[in-house]
Amino acid sequence: RLNQQIHLFESMESLAAVGYWTSGADPATLRWSKGMYRLAGLVPGSVMHRSVGRSRIRAEDQEKFAQARRAVDGTIVEYQWEHPDGRMHWHRSRMQHGSGEGADAIDFGVVQDITHERAAALALQDRLGFIQKITSRVPGMVFQLRLKTDGRFQFGYVSDLVREIYRVSPEQIMQDVSGTLILHHPEDLPGFVASIMASARELAPWRHEYRLRFEDGEVRWLMGQATPEREADGTVLWNGLITDFTARKQSE
Repeated sequence: RLNQQIHLFESMESLAAVGYWTSGADPATLRWSKGMYRLAGLVPGSVMHRSVGRSRIRAEDQEKFAQARRAVDGTIVEYQWEHPDGRMHWHRSRMQHGSGEGADAIDFGVVQDITHERAAALALQDRLGFIQKITSRVPGMVFQLRLKTDGRFQFGYVSDLVREIYRVSPEQIMQDVSGTLILHHPEDLPGFVASIMASARELAPWRHEYRLRFEDGEVRWLMGQATPEREADGTVLWNGLITDFTARKQSE
């Protein structure tokens, strides 16, 4: 039964792309699992000492890893590992105290290869950076708004011009869309909500003029326009633009 359990555990390691190690106070007591050797790209049995186990960690990450190793408090640490294939792989690890005290203490760590996850995150960040550069040159606030099936509205994206138009940060408006509604002129709010809901029902392009009124008495005229589409789960998604045309309205 023990052999069956070990085989099952090793299979789970392989499927989850994880590995683990155990180590006592003596650096020579380090032991790696088969999954750990597989992640590291090393021959099983070739790592029997702490110095060898850390030798391929990127120099800039050595101290970060050492701090996590000393703490062994379960904190997540991410570092780069020089894989024998010539590439730098990203590893994520958590280390904890296992059993025993003093010279008999045994610590263990679980390690996961997150190279693909990191690459995907960097690619996404590059795309977001490109989008932000483009939208920063648009003469208006670019936004993406969702009406969920439970009736809640949520901004998926808001360009940085929201700081100038609504006097709030993109993070604030994406976290709580209701915070912007209190800025709407009381006379315009019912018509604004009605226009959005009509666009959602009919999946018709949204176009609406409305005012914002701030605490200092300033009133701004905005023009909102967006194109709606229904997603597979029933959510209505608008991609659109809000422009400030206060100066033109005052001239009129």
